[in-house]
Amino acid sequence: MTKYILHGGYTRIKNESNKMFFKEILSSFNKSVKILFIFFARPEKDWEMREKREKNHLKTARPDLQLNFKVANKDAATLEKQILESDVIYIIGGENKPLINKLKNIKDLKDLFKDKVIVGSSAGAYALSTYYYSHEAKGIFDGLGILPIKTLAHYSPLLENNLEELKAYKEKLDTYAIEETKHIVLEK
Repeated sequence: MTKYILHGGYTRIKNESNKMFFKEILSSFNKSVKILFIFFARPEKDWEMREKREKNHLKTARPDLQLNFKVANKDAATLEKQILESDVIYIIGGENKPLINKLKNIKDLKDLFKDKVIVGSSAGAYALSTYYYSHEAKGIFDGLGILPIKTLAHYSPLLENNLEELKAYKEKLDTYAIEETKHIVLEK
């Protein structure tokens, strides 16, 4: 079974919700974990800083585990191999379109994710969804459709009209409004 963890954004905020999020990512493991970071939603100059920060969050969440980290390669064939070799695929948030455009090039991505823990924060959650509402771009867009859902990250009550618009968009699918620093778990 594949475990999907979708986060509403702002993993950098130190609070109880984010602590629980990082613990959830690693909750299925007992000894060692191979974690692949996908940073395609961010400028490459930011990858090193983000890698350091996310490594620290995960190490703090489960100091008892041996964590092995890799950063996703931009080459599609190499990335496919990295996904197959990893236990956790962590898709970091940022800009939606560059991330989705890069991941579109991976053949059978949903099959590559089988029996792994797949984490999507903000833009990462959007990429995994069929449709998503971006309050920054002010509209509804297509994700990769890995999960047959609609998603609105960075949710607050001020976005209630946008959430209703998303729910009514095209076919009826489960719709998730995920607040910043909060997460949901879906198993498929």
